[in-house]
Amino acid sequence: MNTYLVADGGGTKTEFLWFREDGTVLATARAGGSNAVFIPPEKAAANVRHGIRSCLAAVPEQTPPRTVLLFIPGFAGALDILRAAPDMHDIRLMDDFWNAFYGALGVSCGIVALAGTGSFVAGRQKDGPLVTVGGWGPMFGDEGSGYRLGVLCLKAVTRRYDEGKSGGILTEHLLRYMGIEKVLDLQTAAYRPTFTREHVAQLSFVVEQAAREGDGEAAKLFDILAAELVEQVCCLAARLGGGALPVSATGGMLKAGAWFSGAFERALARRAPELIYASPKYSPLLGGALYLMAEQQGVDIADGRLAARLAHGLAQAPKVQL
Repeated sequence: MNTYLVADGGGTKTEFLWFREDGTVLATARAGGSNAVFIPPEKAAANVRHGIRSCLAAVPEQTPPRTVLLFIPGFAGALDILRAAPDMHDIRLMDDFWNAFYGALGVSCGIVALAGTGSFVAGRQKDGPLVTVGGWGPMFGDEGSGYRLGVLCLKAVTRRYDEGKSGGILTEHLLRYMGIEKVLDLQTAAYRPTFTREHVAQLSFVVEQAAREGDGEAAKLFDILAAELVEQVCCLAARLGGGALPVSATGGMLKAGAWFSGAFERALARRAPELIYASPKYSPLLGGALYLMAEQQGVDIADGRLAARLAHGLAQAPKVQL
């Protein structure tokens, strides 16, 4: 029986899954980061190489994997280093969108809104091409993203100041995060070269904390953010020809929990009741396995049995920490 291996990685960790074509999990492992944008390419390649070899060593009598797919952003600069090893030449690097898509939906059709530092929406009808909306970056896009929420936070605090209102939970948290004493100091602090797009996106945690502490204005920012992202979803749904498609969201904004996911679900129900909200079903690692079987091997995964078996195996398998 054929076996396959997939890896899902980022700046801090990389996870590996080796499995049979029937969904039986053979081995899993977890290693250090592999995004070569944030760590040296040699280190990224070494972490991936170590993870793959550790999986294969766990079941040495098993047939080696027929295919190895990596879903790792920023790994392109380390790929040739990895392939230089004698047992690592037959490895492919894939767009990390695909494992997020299959992980969120568990099937090959539907719509996924990816909301992290930036944002875009992608989807497809059954057996149709992938269509994307958004992804235009911070200057004229990024609706529903952490960056956009950070901008909304800055605008809310400065608007409150302009209206002659002082204090407030959101203002207090923002000033503390920025390391400044007065709202007027934002005129300098927010334009420092070191205050990057990523730092603006980190303000999403400031908004979440203020909302948790009862700041109604902070909570409303999540509603605004979700409504903008849903507009992108509706634009995509129209391009796909409509219908009762499942819609899920994934990405770093989900770390805000119900403040974001709840607002997104409510906004979708109001704006497009024909679309069906679905909480993310599986991890991106399992999504990589589903992508491989559906897109690379032509397996019909619609009944969910393959995903269920993989999920059960992942839950039961001991994870080798490297």
